[in-house]
Amino acid sequence: MRLPRTLASLLTFTMIIGLTGCSVTSNNDTGQPGTGRGKADSLGTFTGDPRTSLKATPADTAGLVHQKPTDASLPATVSLAALQKSNTFYNMEMFDGNVGYRWGYLHGNFALERTENAGVNWYSIALPRTLPLAQLNKGTGAVENPTVQVTGENSIYVFAVTGSTLLNLHTNDAGHHWTQTSLPLPTSGLQLESVNLLGDQDGFILLRGQGKASAIHQLYRLQNNATTAVALHVSGNGKDAGLPASAQAVVHFTNPQDGWLVAVTTDGNVHLYDSHNGGNTWTASTFHTPPGLTGFKAVRVYEPSRLEQEGNFLVRYARPTNKGTQYHLVMFRSVNGGNKFTTRVEDPLFDAVSDYMGNPVSFLNQDYAFAINDQRLVASWDGGMTWRTIHSSSLETTLNAYPRVLATDFESDTLGYLLLQTANYQRTAFVKVTLNGTSSWANAQVVSH
Repeated sequence: MRLPRTLASLLTFTMIIGLTGCSVTSNNDTGQPGTGRGKADSLGTFTGDPRTSLKATPADTAGLVHQKPTDASLPATVSLAALQKSNTFYNMEMFDGNVGYRWGYLHGNFALERTENAGVNWYSIALPRTLPLAQLNKGTGAVENPTVQVTGENSIYVFAVTGSTLLNLHTNDAGHHWTQTSLPLPTSGLQLESVNLLGDQDGFILLRGQGKASAIHQLYRLQNNATTAVALHVSGNGKDAGLPASAQAVVHFTNPQDGWLVAVTTDGNVHLYDSHNGGNTWTASTFHTPPGLTGFKAVRVYEPSRLEQEGNFLVRYARPTNKGTQYHLVMFRSVNGGNKFTTRVEDPLFDAVSDYMGNPVSFLNQDYAFAINDQRLVASWDGGMTWRTIHSSSLETTLNAYPRVLATDFESDTLGYLLLQTANYQRTAFVKVTLNGTSSWANAQVVSH
């Protein structure tokens, strides 16, 4: 089902399109119910969404097309299996305004490329070993297997699960030299669920079992260029991480000491685990369904964004009806490190996407967030309290040609990138977005295909 969206904004951006292959995500919104942090009585005041029709001021309207797009196929949905076999790059991450990386499967093998001029040109990075799609599971978490983490201009990590081994490939010179580390896992069949690197010395990784082993979760603290792994337990002292069975979860640390692990489980509640000592101990809290969403259950949690004491995360709620499943998207926000949360229904973002894995929005930090919604770029500068639509006939034209949103990556509140793909999975567009904060129009320029 399609979900609502509204907003209005002020920006100017130039888009640079290029690449070969990518696609937008279609989230089935049926992920595992999960868990989260905070006390049930500290959920805060629930408020409805007051942002229904933000009107553009006269300064916002000059030269713009204001008719709201109505094409229900935008943004387009995606089959991950088709994406992996499309011989295109469908992931990207920019380190700054010029240097960035893209990756995907080409002819059945994992491939990685680098740009040094904002996507105009790309060159291949040779990996120290072949990673064939036939031997790697696609995963069901927030990341794929393998997944890439960019921690510096020239520092890249590639994590892959093969059998009962976590493979870590690392380069600190943009791929000229690599180190390989194999970390043993307690069982085979685990898949990458969430990866959070803070740099070369600290990081966290969550793995999850599949099928009959779906109750298994393994959580590790990574250190020394991810060459060592220390098992962590959010509860108890069991063999695994101690999360509820079938939990879908994400881990996010602000610094080596302070972090959250948020999960949804089959009970339909959100569970938050909070640590202030690098994951050695955790405080657990449960969020029940917010007031006003009677009958809804949490089915998917997305990666938190947090800086010091302020942080937030999004949760998808679902309720079956005789006409199909009804969804709501809820923002959980805290300004005191997670001791208390307020919630807000983000109905204007119900159909928004920022990547092919189904994440509704891409956070630059706890305040700035961006997404594609109703064929337009939408943005918030206040942690989701208000959302604005960036009007652009050129962007809307580009999205008609490249309706799959594969990735959204903003480097600042004035500079970002979009990776888009055609409906047939055959071509991609790399889009550079420049915002000046005073205009509400955009231009798109195709640089390469």
